[in-house]
Amino acid sequence: MRGQRVLFFFLLIVNFGLHSQNMADYTDSWEGKIENAKAFSLTVEIENVGTDTARLRISNGIRDEKYPITSTEQIQINVTIGKRLFFEGMLSETGNQINGFIRSGMLFYHVTLTKSQTNSFIGTWNILMVDVLKSPHFYLSIENGSENDFQAYPIFGDNRFTGTWCDNFQKENDQISFTDFKTGMEFSGKLGQDHIELHVFVAGLLVTELVLRRSESDWKIGGISSVNESSKLKLPEMESLISDHSFVNTHAVLIAKKGELIYEKYFEGYEANLPHDMRSSSKSISSAFVGIAKDNALFTHVNQSVFEFLPKEYQTYSDSLRSKIDLQSLLTMSSGLDAIDYGINANPSSPAVEDNYQRTQDWTGTILTAPMINDPNTHANYGSANPYLLGVALD
Repeated sequence: MRGQRVLFFFLLIVNFGLHSQNMADYTDSWEGKIENAKAFSLTVEIENVGTDTARLRISNGIRDEKYPITSTEQIQINVTIGKRLFFEGMLSETGNQINGFIRSGMLFYHVTLTKSQTNSFIGTWNILMVDVLKSPHFYLSIENGSENDFQAYPIFGDNRFTGTWCDNFQKENDQISFTDFKTGMEFSGKLGQDHIELHVFVAGLLVTELVLRRSESDWKIGGISSVNESSKLKLPEMESLISDHSFVNTHAVLIAKKGELIYEKYFEGYEANLPHDMRSSSKSISSAFVGIAKDNALFTHVNQSVFEFLPKEYQTYSDSLRSKIDLQSLLTMSSGLDAIDYGINANPSSPAVEDNYQRTQDWTGTILTAPMINDPNTHANYGSANPYLLGVALD
C-alpha cells in the first residue's frame, strides 16, 4: 500500500510538471517549416445559389468548412462566419460570376468566384496575399513584456506577406493560443519539452500544423559591398546585384524620365498587383498629395478645418477647440489631440495612440474621442493619427 502511495505521488508530480510549464522558459526564437507551399491559398466555393440549401465552402484541399448563406435577394450573397469574418458578394448580370469581399480580421480580400460546370461558383482566397509561398520557413518569437505578460510574434519566411499583428496571448497548462487580428488567423500551440506543436486556423479551418524548435542562430542580414558609386550603376549591373542579394529586400525598380515610365521590373516573386504595407513611409508623401489636391482646387487653403472634409457622422465630434484642427496642423503633427505614439509625453491609454485606434472598427471616430492636450498648431508630437485624419480628409 505504501509503495502504491509513493508511485501515485510520483505520477502526480510528473503529471503536474508536464502540465505546468513555466512560460518564461519558452521566451526564445523558434522556427519550423510549412510543408505545403499553398497551405494559405484557400478554395472558396458557393453552392446552390438562390436556393434554401445555398452554402459557402472554404477548403484547403484536405479539409473544408461549410457555412449557410442568408440572402435578402437572389443576386446578393451574404455569409456571416464569425464576429469579424464574413463574405459579401453580388451575382453578375450574366450570372457567370460572383464578385465580392471576404472580411477577415482587419482586412478586406477581393474574391472573384466563377461559375463551374457543376453550377457552383469557385474562386481563391489568398490569406497571405500570395498564392504560393516562395519560402517554407516560419519563425515564432515569444517575448516577455512584463511579469506573466507574454506576446507571440509569428513571422513568415516569404517577405512579400505584409506581416501579422498578434494579440490575446493565452496559456492554460501546456496549451497556448493567440490571434492575428490583422488577417484573422488563429494560432493554437502545445508546449513540449524541447519543441512547440503549432496549429494555424483560418475561418475555423486548420490550414497548417508545424513543429517548432529553438532557432540555432540569429538571422543574418547581408549588405552591399561591391558598389562604390550607385549613380554610375548600369541597369544590367543593378539587376545582377539584386539577383545575388547584394541589394537586400529590393522588390521592384521603376524609372521615369520626363513623365514617361522607361523601366519597370519586379524581383523575388513580386509583381505589379501585389500590395505592400507602406506604413510610415506614407507620411513622407502626404504633403505631395496635399499639394496635388490644392492644384486641383479641392480645397482653398491649409487653414481650413478638417471637419469641412470629414463625413457627416463625425461632425458631432466638432467643438470649439477640435474645430480648429486644420490641414496644416495635421501636416505638421500638431493637431493638439492626445495622439503621441512615442516619447516621454506619450499616453499609452489614449484612444488616439496607434496601438489603440488601429484595433478598433472605426478608426476616425476613435481618434476624435481623444482629449485635446494642446491648441492646434502649437506643439508638434509624432503620432500616426494625424496623417491618418489627413488621409480621410483628402479621400
